[in-house]
Amino acid sequence: MKINQEFFIYPVGTFYDPNFESYPDPESKYDLILYVNSNLEEKRSISSLEGYFISNKNLSKLASNLAEGNIPIRKENIDFFESKYEGKFYLNKK
Repeated sequence: MKINQEFFIYPVGTFYDPNFESYPDPESKYDLILYVNSNLEEKRSISSLEGYFISNKNLSKLASNLAEGNIPIRKENIDFFESKYEGKFYLNKK
C-alpha cells in the first residue's frame, strides 16, 4: 500500500522594506508574518526567520485575498490558526 501525504511549508518571520521600516508596524496588533508567496519580490526580504508553519492545506488562496499576499498573525492566535488551517507552527526558541 502506498500513501501519499502532501504538506505545505511556509516560513514565518518579520518583514522589513528597503528603508528598514518593519511590517507590520511596531504599533500594529500583529507579531508575525506567514509568508505564503514563495516568489517574494526582490525588494522584500525576511529579515528575521522566526520559524515555519507546516500545514495540510494550501494557503495560497487565503493569502491572495490580502494586500501583501502574506498572512499577518498575532502570537496569541497561534493555537486557533493551527486548528483552523490543520497545521503546526515550529518557532525558533529565543
